[in-house]
Amino acid sequence: MFWETTHDDLNKKISRLESKVSSASNILGYDSFSLNDAIELCKEIQENFKKKILYPTKTERDEAWQKFFDLREDVYRIKREVATSKSNEHYREINHYLKEAYFNKWEDEMGDALTLGLMQTTKETMKWKGQQLREAGNLLKKHKHEMIGEHKAEIHERIVSIREEHDKFWERYREYQQEKQQIYQQKKKAWEEGQIRRQNAKERIEANIDKNKESLRKAEDALDRQKQHRRDLEDKISSAYSDSFRERAEGWLDECNDKISDIEASIDRLESWIQEGRDKLNSFY
Repeated sequence: MFWETTHDDLNKKISRLESKVSSASNILGYDSFSLNDAIELCKEIQENFKKKILYPTKTERDEAWQKFFDLREDVYRIKREVATSKSNEHYREINHYLKEAYFNKWEDEMGDALTLGLMQTTKETMKWKGQQLREAGNLLKKHKHEMIGEHKAEIHERIVSIREEHDKFWERYREYQQEKQQIYQQKKKAWEEGQIRRQNAKERIEANIDKNKESLRKAEDALDRQKQHRRDLEDKISSAYSDSFRERAEGWLDECNDKISDIEASIDRLESWIQEGRDKLNSFY
């Protein structure tokens, strides 16, 4: 035979529920275990009332029901407050990371302009901000079942908004790196082309020096031959056997002296060109 619940039993359950509500609202804060017990007891009392348990009078039953109704309202109010309180804890924790992760492209560009780059956000700073944003996302994923809808929606929107601003920074950063790489490549190409032109010019000067040295060697050999020829003519003139031969030899000597003068002038020019070439080569070092 099953034990039938009486109105006294039901009143005792309502009193027990009242005690749990009081303990759940103590000065030390809500006790989640007492609250959970109170919720289960509410369900049990609700089922008892559905069974039409008889009270001595209708007034007593109505009073018992009203008391239970008010207590049940308190229980679910406390449940909402507990949920809001817990949600506030998670909200504050996540909000801390979102504040650290905050970035705004327009504000950053204005700061750069107003401070002449002194407040420029660096890659390292944005990496750190990215870590803070990821931590905020991880905390939302971890605690979302303990957060109210309003908090979850706000945090989610802020994470999405901040992530979009981060993406703008990294897009701008990649463009800057590409531009910087392009400038570097252009400078590198210009330097390499300059080195090639420099080397070509150096080789041309060295070739001209070698050419002039060879011309100088030939001119000096020709000068030696002409000087020897002049000595021979001078000997012939001094031992001439006739006036007519002497006159012809003196003409040859004049021609030889003219050639010597021309060759010496050529040697002077060649030596000057060789020195100029050497001076140009020295300027490369």
